[in-house]
Amino acid sequence: MNEGYGCRDQIVEAAEQGGFSPRCAPPVRDFIAAPTLVGGGLAVALVPDSLRRVRIPGVAYRPSADIPLTTRLVGAHRRGETSPAVRGVIRRLREAAAGTVTV
Repeated sequence: MNEGYGCRDQIVEAAEQGGFSPRCAPPVRDFIAAPTLVGGGLAVALVPDSLRRVRIPGVAYRPSADIPLTTRLVGAHRRGETSPAVRGVIRRLREAAAGTVTV
């Protein structure tokens, strides 16, 4: 992952609120690599809530005790996309980027 879009700042923030200093390993290249290291007993990881759906033996997901963490979201799509569902997601991503999302 590009360090500019990594979670190092969020890890440090969560650790500070928890009263400890993290020992950060080199960043992983994707979100699946982090829980894989956890399952192997090599790490503790801060991951997006959506990864709760990924079942890896030895991994337990726990919420980050009332610490509201956010990070950047990057979207990519094919130019000229014709699927109505995908076009809807693209529209919502553009609205979110512009700060004009309505619920």
